[in-house]
Amino acid sequence: MDLVRARAMKWTSPGISRWLAGSFCRVSARLVSQTAFSLTMVILTISLSGCQWVSRQVANQDRRCEQLCKDAEALHEQGDFRHASSLLSEIEKSSPKNASTRDMKARLLWESGRHQAAIAEYRSLADQFAGDPQPVVNLAQCYLELGQIDEAQLATEAALLRDSQSVSARMLLGKIHERQRDYDAAYEMYRSVSDLWPDDVAAKLAMARVQIERGQADRACPILRELMHHPYATLPQQREAEWQLGLAYASNQRWEDAVQRLEQSIAERELSADDWYHLAEAQFHTGSGEHARISVQKSLAMQPDHRGATTLAQMLSANTGADAIAKRQSHPGNVAQIQPAGFSATR
Repeated sequence: MDLVRARAMKWTSPGISRWLAGSFCRVSARLVSQTAFSLTMVILTISLSGCQWVSRQVANQDRRCEQLCKDAEALHEQGDFRHASSLLSEIEKSSPKNASTRDMKARLLWESGRHQAAIAEYRSLADQFAGDPQPVVNLAQCYLELGQIDEAQLATEAALLRDSQSVSARMLLGKIHERQRDYDAAYEMYRSVSDLWPDDVAAKLAMARVQIERGQADRACPILRELMHHPYATLPQQREAEWQLGLAYASNQRWEDAVQRLEQSIAERELSADDWYHLAEAQFHTGSGEHARISVQKSLAMQPDHRGATTLAQMLSANTGADAIAKRQSHPGNVAQIQPAGFSATR
């Protein structure tokens, strides 16, 4: 019996022991591998599900904000300012992630007078999309409209660092130079846009406008006449070209031509006190006193302290008085009709 046990021990040890140990390790490793794979798949499934849920939530937030913006715009157009304001409060609290939705939010906040909220949104957009110049341009436009010229210029120059060929940034920098009355710098900026994009109508219009301001109306006229029939010019741009042409003619004292162009294009403009004054001035110089008086009254109705319109109104009033005196002197038989009782023209 001991001999049998000894033979069995000899048979099983050490080779069989090593075989058994190896088999056990292989089975254990396989089980661990299968378990790890299963756990990985479970984690991936949970992660994907979580990402999809988050994506759906973000998309829902974007859609809701976009719809709120559209509803607020519609209410504002209908004149329902109270409900529009209520929606704007919700919009301001919303946190959309989509760039276009955030841009819509910022624009609507700005147009509704919530300027600081709009500026904060544009700043956040500019930080998030570091390679895109447009949020910085929009931010600069806000500063310009608030009269913060230095901040507007810094922001525009920062946008050009992101994209040196940005049309919107170059055009806005030209406008800033105009506000600073640096017409040479403004012209060079607009010209750089026209050099890069020869069919850019807005750049050509701006170049012509600055030429008039520089006292070079003769150079502006050919550009403007071309733009009035340019194939890529929109109807408002064609009307603006005609208006600027009228101003160029007035600058050269071609008053009849100026009146013709200004009267034809004024109906298509979003009129200002300056516009009515320019038309009144041209009408005055053509001898159309009554038409000039109507135009200058419209100018003063929009801006009572308009210096040019006030001066022109005084000149028209003085001319009216002089005309009345001249008329009385040329018709002495009518003098008794307007003189006090007891006064005789022959006495």
